[in-house]
Amino acid sequence: MRPTRASPAPWHSATNGWPQTTVNTGGSRRAMARSSSIFHPNAAGTAPLSISALPWRRITVGCRDGATFEADAAILTVPLPLLSKIALPSAAHERVAATADIGFGNVIKILLRFTTKWWADHGGRDLVDLSFLLSDATVPTWWTQHPDEYPVLTGWLAGLKADRVSSLSEAELVDMGLASLAQIFDLPSDGIRRHLVASRAINWGNDPFARGAYSYATPKTRQAQSLLRQSHGDAIFFCGEALYAGPDMGTVEAALASGQETAQTILTGSPGTSSHAR
Repeated sequence: MRPTRASPAPWHSATNGWPQTTVNTGGSRRAMARSSSIFHPNAAGTAPLSISALPWRRITVGCRDGATFEADAAILTVPLPLLSKIALPSAAHERVAATADIGFGNVIKILLRFTTKWWADHGGRDLVDLSFLLSDATVPTWWTQHPDEYPVLTGWLAGLKADRVSSLSEAELVDMGLASLAQIFDLPSDGIRRHLVASRAINWGNDPFARGAYSYATPKTRQAQSLLRQSHGDAIFFCGEALYAGPDMGTVEAALASGQETAQTILTGSPGTSSHAR
């Protein structure tokens, strides 16, 4: 990707405080650009603003600071809720509307590090080899670092359960996690807290650059995926786990498979078929 300088174009604007992205299409073939480093929240001064189509076949990404990046194609791999925040050419914008038919859910993870693996021999039960723990507690799912010996428990809740507590602060989520462990192991919360040395709670739904954590299929998802995978000759491609047509949406494997298929499409002009999707 070759950065150039240009004065801010008229389309450089923000919607509801969100940076938009500009990609113009046209020109001769050169290197393909990856947009992830441009869009990343830590890439200060280079957040993309909008994506637009020009008469000649080339991609130009315009940034907030006036810089532009030229390439043969743009691959958008941002989470589904962010696609609607990017200003796109009309044809690509119509395809983005199909994301409403792909499910997208939230995940909250709670990581707790203790002084010891206090649960390993609790109540005379041998839980040294404990890996996953499923329960009816508020935070229902937990896992250890087994076979590693790190005294860390990770709590996980998703979907509607995560949505119900999405307004809680990080400290409140940690308290909720400790209370859930107390319920599961029939111990006082204060007793468990005495072993706690570090904690972190991550609510992906509240992350402005994620707004959730995973996609899932609805009755209309396959049709929506098919529409999004069509480039219509504008050299703008959508890619990621939400576009994977196989059975394991919402996984790293799905994201990798979608990336391979998109690369095959750009390199050969025809969609690749990942072995994972067969």
